[in-house]
Amino acid sequence: MRKNTAVWMVLLLAVAGYLRLWNLGAKSLWADEAISAALASATRADFWRIVLHREANMAFYYLLLRIWNVAGCSEFALRSLSVLAGVLAVPLLYGLGCQVFDPRTGRISALFLALSPLHIAYSQEARSYSFLILFSVLATSLLLMCCEKPAKSWYLYIVASVVGLYSHVMFGLTLIGHSSAVGFSSELRTRSRNFLAALGAVAVLALPLAYWLFAQGSHLGWIKEPPIQLLAAFFSGLAGPKGKALLLAYVLLIACGLLLAKPGLPNRGSRVLWASLWAPVLLTCAMSWRIPFLVPRYLSACLPPFLLLAARGAALLPNRWWLLSGLGIMVSLSLQQDFLYQRLRADSFYSDDWRGAVHSLMLRTEPGDSLLFPYAFERVPAQYYLNREAAAGRQYLEVLFPAGSVPQLLSAEMPELGAEGLQSLASRTGRVWTLSAIAPNEHLQRVELGLQRHCVREVEEHFGSVRLERKLCRPELR
Repeated sequence: MRKNTAVWMVLLLAVAGYLRLWNLGAKSLWADEAISAALASATRADFWRIVLHREANMAFYYLLLRIWNVAGCSEFALRSLSVLAGVLAVPLLYGLGCQVFDPRTGRISALFLALSPLHIAYSQEARSYSFLILFSVLATSLLLMCCEKPAKSWYLYIVASVVGLYSHVMFGLTLIGHSSAVGFSSELRTRSRNFLAALGAVAVLALPLAYWLFAQGSHLGWIKEPPIQLLAAFFSGLAGPKGKALLLAYVLLIACGLLLAKPGLPNRGSRVLWASLWAPVLLTCAMSWRIPFLVPRYLSACLPPFLLLAARGAALLPNRWWLLSGLGIMVSLSLQQDFLYQRLRADSFYSDDWRGAVHSLMLRTEPGDSLLFPYAFERVPAQYYLNREAAAGRQYLEVLFPAGSVPQLLSAEMPELGAEGLQSLASRTGRVWTLSAIAPNEHLQRVELGLQRHCVREVEEHFGSVRLERKLCRPELR
């Protein structure tokens, strides 16, 4: 690596790290992040019980998070592991850009990823999406390396792919993109036998994961939006919360890359990038008409090829002034979206503010009060902050429903609150608090009607999407 490139990369890593550490602990944990927190601090027996019963997906990430747990269990500490993966992806994408095209394209793609508002968002969550992106870039680079030095690289490709699958099962979409590239490219087809052997080895090593996922069943029943709407959300999200101008700029650069590329010069790497971008999107969209599982964040591995193709278009601009002007516009639009994302992130109105809701609850609770969760699962994020309040010396608040600890909840079937259970619980207390962040649905309406029969609502507050209510139970029930 040249000295100028090394200096550029160090500066870029510093910028990437700063943007991902900025406001890292400002936002309350949301429900899925609370699962990560629970697994990070669970006992070894509880950890494996939860993973094998409910959370087989992301098992490798959870193991890393337990090791990382020595840094603490604050929001900042939990999310900082994802920051590390996000920053490491920047030089890896530079290397992939050099491998597929040239150093200029590599530098521009690294710049785009460092400033990407979507990648910053994934790097600031205590979930494995930044690892999904990291291993997708690594596996794509190793696949291309296998075409040059097959004897030495296929084993590395197998390891990266297996770890990627155990980091997030949607890494399988990256493997589908690779399979499409090998199948439809005459240059890559010469390695198809080796590729199929490697893919077979990955499949065998992933059999335990497949078994656990099949045994646990689907957790995607909450997906209600049609695939086209979710696909539109994915593409609009590539450029940030309100990034239509930035998305248009990306698309224009990709178009420039297609128009300015020299004809008659096939590039196996670019074919892999196009396949890694479109094959997962088209397959996921098609399958979601039958079995809904198209969630924009599940397609996060499509971000690197998207940015790399845009970077190629920028690198092919006719002269230096066009290049500098284009990069200036891209940096300006990206930073604008980064600042907007951070402003929205710091505003609890746009989040599930479990931290604020629980803190307000504990400040206002009185002896004899009880707590009830209409949805059992919502005790998981709330309990993270209840434990923090207890550590600060706040009084204990009895939880009427669901009973048991968080590890017990996550390692068993989630209980549901029925009419008989509501009447029994209401008869045990004089005043009950409820916490919920679920959008109103049939179950929540049934619970609310049951509570109205047994209790009178006194207080209602909103903390973003989280509703905190205090209800006085009717005397005749006690």
